[in-house]
Amino acid sequence: MINMRYLLVFCAILMVQMAYAIIEIHVYVDENIDYILPFFNYSRVIENAPQRLRIVVENIGSVSCNLRMRSDIYRDETLEYVAWSKGILIEPGDTREINTYFYPTKSGNYTARNFIYYCNRIFEGPVVNFTAIMRNKTLNITENETERSLEIDYETTERYVDIKIKPNRDIENLVIIPRRYPLGWIFESLSVDSLGKNEEKTIRVAYIPTVWKESKIEFEFVTMDGEIYHSEEIKLEKKSILPIKDIIIVILVIINVILLMSIIYLKRLRRVEESGRREKRGGKGKRR
Repeated sequence: MINMRYLLVFCAILMVQMAYAIIEIHVYVDENIDYILPFFNYSRVIENAPQRLRIVVENIGSVSCNLRMRSDIYRDETLEYVAWSKGILIEPGDTREINTYFYPTKSGNYTARNFIYYCNRIFEGPVVNFTAIMRNKTLNITENETERSLEIDYETTERYVDIKIKPNRDIENLVIIPRRYPLGWIFESLSVDSLGKNEEKTIRVAYIPTVWKESKIEFEFVTMDGEIYHSEEIKLEKKSILPIKDIIIVILVIINVILLMSIIYLKRLRRVEESGRREKRGGKGKRR
């Protein structure tokens, strides 16, 4: 009996110690921002076609990051164009691909200096050289063909441009490049893998202005093989979007107005019915 008591006491002390140890255990994970570039690709020579700068990023850190690439394109040491990729979210352990696009207007030797925007930090990326051979075939011959091949419409807001494209024939690898836009703004360039004949597709091109203002933006629509080229100027205008809260308030006000009118109508109807009843009662009394 005594041994059993000692055993119970020992077990109770052991359980208390284990519980205390469990409570005191803490796991600390150091947060760090880090990445690697397992793949980078571009064309050393392009002929009547756009340049695609393709980079693959792997998040080897412990936090989620917003990811974007900027490509500064120089020709003979003169800045020719600034290309921006789409902005995406990359989680720890994920591998994501981003691209920038550039369509030269002149033949020559170009240099692309690339920068990685990662978790609100800017890192220097690869610096590459390439040669462009532009024989004006795309610009002069297929412009009219493009107008027949593509129907383009658009809507603009303060944060994005919705471009509606309807081709009259099948199109592969169409690139949309904002060729001219206000200095200091971020304007994404992107591609559409395929468009079927008479298939209308809306492509959203996001942008980040410094200070928004009505502006004219020139877009280039060109296929990766250079067979189709078209440029179009659009005007950025504000689109009045009613916030969800305001929509709910308007709906509630309308419902309240309808209910109030219904109550007023029912009250009037009751008064008319009561008045009719009184008249009937009064008529019966007179007959008696």
